[in-house]
Formats: sequence, C-alpha cells, structure tokens
Amino acid sequence: MKCTVIVLIAFSSIAIFGGFCRAEDAKLEKLPPAIFQRTAFLGDSITDGNTYPQLVRDALIGVGREKMIAINAGIGGDTAHGMRARLERDVLAFHPALVTLSCGANDTLHGVSPESYEQDVRAIAERMKREHIPLILLTPNVLGPRQQAKGQKGLEQYEAILRQIAKDYGLRVAEVNARQKEDAAAGHLQLAPDDLHPNWNGQRMIARAVLDAMGYSEVKVPDRIVNEPLPGVVGEWRMKPLDAKAPALTDEAVKELKADGSWLTLKLPDARPIPEADSQDDRWLDHYRTLGAAVSLRQRAEKRFVGITTITSDRAHVAQFHTGAELEDVWLNGKHVYHNDGSRGWHIGRESFGGELNAGENVLVIRTGQVFFLSVTEGPIWP
Repeated sequence: MKCTVIVLIAFSSIAIFGGFCRAEDAKLEKLPPAIFQRTAFLGDSITDGNTYPQLVRDALIGVGREKMIAINAGIGGDTAHGMRARLERDVLAFHPALVTLSCGANDTLHGVSPESYEQDVRAIAERMKREHIPLILLTPNVLGPRQQAKGQKGLEQYEAILRQIAKDYGLRVAEVNARQKEDAAAGHLQLAPDDLHPNWNGQRMIARAVLDAMGYSEVKVPDRIVNEPLPGVVGEWRMKPLDAKAPALTDEAVKELKADGSWLTLKLPDARPIPEADSQDDRWLDHYRTLGAAVSLRQRAEKRFVGITTITSDRAHVAQFHTGAELEDVWLNGKHVYHNDGSRGWHIGRESFGGELNAGENVLVIRTGQVFFLSVTEGPIWP
C-alpha cells in the first residue's frame, strides 16, 4: 500500500507530512522535529490529565530528538463539537506545528449522532488544512463492560468515520483502540475503575499509538515521566481550610486576611510522592506534583482552602500568571484578578492572565480545592 504524501508550505519553509496509512500496512515516514517540536494535543479528560502527551514528549527526548513543546488542549467532558468551537482559543492561539485529535467517549455517552460527530471532525480537519497544520486522528479509547452497552456501538461508528476522514484528507491515524486491545490481551488492565478513563497502561498505549503514527514505532514508551518544576512556581503558601458556611470572600475581606499560627505552611513543589495505587492509579497526579502543583492537601478532609503569600518584584510591571487544577480565584494586592469558570480544563497551564506587580512585596490570595497550580513568569508558559 502506498501512502499519500502532502507537501505543506508554511512560514516560508517546506515541510513534508506523510499522509494516511495504517501502521500495520506500511512503515510511516518519520515526522521531522520541525513538525512535532510544537504539538497541540486536543481532546477531552483523557488528554486533560496530561499523561500521554508527556509520555510522547519524553519518548522522543529519550532518543535524542529535539524537545517537544507539548501544548495540552484537553478539557474534561468535552465533545468533538466543543473542540471545534474552541480551536482558535486553545489550539491556534499557540501556533502549533502539529495537532493531534482525541474525541469520541463523551460524544457516544451523550448520544451524539454519527452525522453530527462527522460534521465536527471534518470541520476540524478542514480548518487544519486551511492553516497548513498536520493533524493526527486518534481512534477512540476502549470502554469497559459498564460503559459498553451505552457507548460501544457509537464508538465503532465514530472509528469508521475517522478512517474515512483520514482517507479523504490524507491524515495519519493513531491506532489507540487496537493498541489498547492488544495490551489488554497480554493481561494488562487498560481502564480506571469507572470503565471509561484509561489507567497508566491505557495511557501508555495511547502514547504508543501516537508515536507509531508519527513514524517512531521503534521508540520505546517510557516507564515513567520525568518532570521538573515549571518556571515561576510560587514556592510557599500559608493555607487555611474554608468553612462551607463561611461568607463569600470579597475584596474587602481578602484585604483583612492575616495568616496566624493556625494556618498551614505549604512549600512547593511537594516533596512527598503520591503512592502508586492500582485501584486509583494516581501516577498521573504525581506528575502534576513534580511540575509544581500542590497535591498534599488531598490528605486532609477539607475540600476547599484559602491561601496567602507574598511575592517580590524588583520593579513595577505586568507579569504572567499561569493556573491549573482546582484553583478557583486569585486576588493580587487586594484586587480580584482571576476566576476559573470551568471552561478551560484541569491541566497545568490551562489559562494565563496578566497581573500588575508593584515594586517590592505583592500579596497573593487564592481560593482553591485540594490540588492547585500557580506560577508567575515574565512571558507565556509555552514560549
């Protein structure tokens, strides 16, 4: 079988992107670093957890390839229609050179018709074609017994649609479903207890399928993710549980906050790893810890907290604040500057905003759930 080759001309350079061709039919040409170096991973909660994008990144680094900037564009609960609607905001705004698309689980469980699903995926493929950005389509994740009755038929229809779109547009397909089934046949569980989300093994198989589709079938998927704290992580907080019956935090109330001996001291990054428990499969959350997210508050019974800290600036200027996980609100020097409306996902770097720092000390106050991320830098989190 011959693979279609599409020549893409963008930014005054020529990039060759191998077209549609199933991995078992032929060996795909390797995508060069100029293509994959800046990859946006578009998807739902399976992507939002930020496991397979990091595994793909680390696998390529492990064989000496240029480091991939893995831009997470996943939002839990999203559908193909939602992904289509936010292409500009969550994908194109970051100027990717390659995009992967993972969608289907939420669509089928919400009863999205094959016709509607096809319309949205085709629209995404068409937009990527107009932007001269290569697109890799991921076949849907496997479902466990509790989800199959409701969703299996839809996923099978969606997979056929994805293959037709790949053929029509000359796209590569990452064989996620097939790789997960093969690994399951070898005795490895693929799903979390909800029979919907992939566990560590399932995420590794997604990474395996993406690497295959990129032409790197010989590259091993790492056994662990290697992270270091992201730049600008706010390193120390005083934290206090929020009483569910307490009045809402207002700007005036925030200005009066003073940490005393009853407040917890939280230093980041959290030093203690999260134990690996197969029943919960929390390894993905431990990767958030190593990036600088606070996770140790999960050991407490309380669900919501207020935190306070000071950061020092050598001059007055506008800095960039980057959010993630269950961070709800941010006040800077008594002014409310951020609210999470839930539309950006859970992953680190899901949302950035500018905040005016004064010369000298600046007071930061946050309201958050048990897991949160906040960093402050001079520029974007994904340069």
